[in-house]
Amino acid sequence: METGSRPLTTNLVAYVNWALGEPHNGILEPCAVTSGPSQWRWADVLCTRRLSTVCEIDM
Repeated sequence: METGSRPLTTNLVAYVNWALGEPHNGILEPCAVTSGPSQWRWADVLCTRRLSTVCEIDM
């Protein structure tokens, strides 16, 4: 992972949009990604993949 990045936490979130069958391997794939093939819904992935990121902020 890049400096300052971290895997998803187990904290509750107000919005979820998992693709069908996801998350299917959250323990071994603790990060999430969204892409066109999954209709822009979330999928769990390895945190070592180099992808664009979404950051969590306190509101």
